[in-house]
Amino acid sequence: YGFGSAGRMTSDENGLVLIADPAQNQIRITGPDFQPLGRIVNSPERAGQLRGTGGVETVGRYMWVTDTGNKRVILFRRE
Repeated sequence: YGFGSAGRMTSDENGLVLIADPAQNQIRITGPDFQPLGRIVNSPERAGQLRGTGGVETVGRYMWVTDTGNKRVILFRRE
């Protein structure tokens, strides 16, 4: 899967596993078997590129990402 470095990881109520990869500035999304399903590299609302994604947490339909390189925390609302 080619991680630059693995940061904080969490899972949601559907079994998706979200892993922060600060070296590659993204959140990796896998299934419960850790097979790759996708990634997040941009913040919502055209707020720009992620830089230094140190952590990720989910609660229901919401996901928070620490974007340390941009000195912010971003809230994503999942459909």
